[in-house]
Amino acid sequence: MDVLGVSYGGLIAQRLAAAAPERVRRLMPPDAFDGWTERAERLAAEAAVWADPTLSGPELTRAAAVASAGANVWRPEALADHLDRLTRIHFTAEWLRPLRAGILPAARPEDAARSPPPEPLCLKKWVT
Repeated sequence: MDVLGVSYGGLIAQRLAAAAPERVRRLMPPDAFDGWTERAERLAAEAAVWADPTLSGPELTRAAAVASAGANVWRPEALADHLDRLTRIHFTAEWLRPLRAGILPAARPEDAARSPPPEPLCLKKWVT
């Protein structure tokens, strides 16, 4: 399967690939631009969505994904295709209540800093 995760979902996607590399054909790296000032500026629209008290559940997570599209897709010619793909994703929000309650378990393995991912994940499965 192809696995894409954004933000917390990206950490979960990496854990899935590390735990069962034979099941993952491609892993799309999440948050590749984290820490870049220009990307932070592009994420302002997403921050506004998360602050909107009228949105909740899957409607909120879908709106956040659409609002952050400009931060995640930097080639203008690819943006329409990305937005189209978002219309075909089944968004959930099961993780939202535990996140807001401060009880969502960490997705990063405790030994993540000490353990490099297996070779196939590093060299063969990343999509550029």
